[in-house]
Amino acid sequence: MWLTRDGLEQASAEPIARHRATRYAGTARVADLCCGIGGDLIALAGGRNGGASPDSVLAVDRDPLHLRMAARNAEVYGVSAKPGWATSGRPT
Repeated sequence: MWLTRDGLEQASAEPIARHRATRYAGTARVADLCCGIGGDLIALAGGRNGGASPDSVLAVDRDPLHLRMAARNAEVYGVSAKPGWATSGRPT
């Protein structure tokens, strides 16, 4: 996974991200605000929870570097086609 020290310190552990993602199963759209390097984003998009996931996930982060890392990390988990991406309130 791509990461920075700050990004890793703020990222959710996989078991926590999977647990949170199950809460949104069957939801049409979810936004991961302040997605960082994408820990929760990947679980929400179905890359870690193995079950039903929202139809659409929007990844938002103020830091363009962390948003790019989240995109690359989503590719590693095979969910890069699912999220939409936005930084500073502007789509990318």
